[in-house]
Amino acid sequence: MQRKLGREIGKPCPMRILFPNNSHKHAYHKFGRWILAAAVIIGWAIGLRSELSKAAIALLFAFLAGGVILNILKEELPEERKSRFWAFVLGAGIYTVLLLAL
Repeated sequence: MQRKLGREIGKPCPMRILFPNNSHKHAYHKFGRWILAAAVIIGWAIGLRSELSKAAIALLFAFLAGGVILNILKEELPEERKSRFWAFVLGAGIYTVLLLAL
């Protein structure tokens, strides 16, 4: 029971895409973590030397948000569990209102 509870506590975080999954742990430790670390540094360097329009920033943000939503739909709401879709929609709606209020 405790082991199952530990797995369930870590599931809601969308940032877990950055952390190793049991099925790809070896590949993550060998290559993935270095690729992610290099991507942050490369992105920072590009950001220092370039300026993006508001439209480009909005497009990149939409792409990132879409990736997060697809990951949540794939990993957090599997068909074999009794997930509550309307609770997810309500939470996503509240989060959207909060972001737009900022």
